[in-house]
Amino acid sequence: MSLTIEISPEQFEDLRRIAEAAGESVDHCVRREIEAMIERRRSFREAADYVLQKNADLYRRLAR
Repeated sequence: MSLTIEISPEQFEDLRRIAEAAGESVDHCVRREIEAMIERRRSFREAADYVLQKNADLYRRLAR
């Protein structure tokens, strides 16, 4: 799948510098950051679900 976004020339230059410093292409740098963002969200959701499930009885008792 392809995605096109608009960023300012300054933002692109900053991104290019970051990618260059990491020794990777701009495309790879952006893909890596998107993957990290998705993984953080997934990890948070899994942790939140675990806590809610683990403490469900406590939450029911507190709600009374």
